[in-house]
Amino acid sequence: DKTAVTVDGCVLSEFDIKVSPHDNDQNQWYLGARPLNGLKIGSLNGSYLAGTSYCNFRNTKIGGMIGGYGIYAEHCLGNNFFSGGVEFCNKGAVIASTSNYTRFFGFNLEEDVIIDVEDAGKGTEFHGVDTQKAFLIGAASLMIGGNHDKVDVASASSNVTLNGIKFAKGMGANGLTLGSSTAIARDCVDQRT
Repeated sequence: DKTAVTVDGCVLSEFDIKVSPHDNDQNQWYLGARPLNGLKIGSLNGSYLAGTSYCNFRNTKIGGMIGGYGIYAEHCLGNNFFSGGVEFCNKGAVIASTSNYTRFFGFNLEEDVIIDVEDAGKGTEFHGVDTQKAFLIGAASLMIGGNHDKVDVASASSNVTLNGIKFAKGMGANGLTLGSSTAIARDCVDQRT
């Protein structure tokens, strides 16, 4: 499927992944072989029982997946992303509905073509994460801090909490939309004022 790195069925593992044309002297893909997608996290057989669980991804750097995604997480549980970022992809990070409790800490998700984050997972957490384009939030998600242009909480989402985020940072579409009646926004700052 033209994905640069696939992690399936790993448990309690550590990863330092870089998929970018900007990590070599020529500032290009090796032999011009651009992957369509960056990192896919999943399971060996499509079930939670063989899913990638409680792994740490440190200083992840993914860029230039035009036409695909930077990170795609499905059938996984409790994985953590510490520092790093995803830029210049069609979609930055896609968290599927089969992904539970994925967490991002101090992560940068900007300059993606369609969307920086598409979160349909359960219990996804974003701590000090910066985004630019529309940010879609799934079920029981938590966002604490970070700078964002536009944050959209989908009407189909449930029990989403936004705490101390800054939005409308001025790089594109601006605003905060709480489409769900169960969404809670506390101490959020509109940077236009």
